[in-house]
Amino acid sequence: KLSFDFVAVCIDDTRSSAKVKAFIAGKGWPFKVISDENQEIMKAFNVSQIPYCLILNRNGVVKYRHSGFVPGDEQIIFNELKKICNE
Repeated sequence: KLSFDFVAVCIDDTRSSAKVKAFIAGKGWPFKVISDENQEIMKAFNVSQIPYCLILNRNGVVKYRHSGFVPGDEQIIFNELKKICNE
């Protein structure tokens, strides 16, 4: 059984954040969504392209990074997640 926390980061600016919050509330997603209106998180992790996937182990160490998306990436990311959860 895999055990992990999933957190989405929204990079919309302050002008559109109210719409984003309403959109997220209407989705009922089972994960946390945080706002990065000033793009501080993007800068801290040197993100240049979205979507951006970052997987940390239980000690907070970055174990995997992936920028962009093409079909099939989700399986690669899932395999990395399984590998890291089993460490």
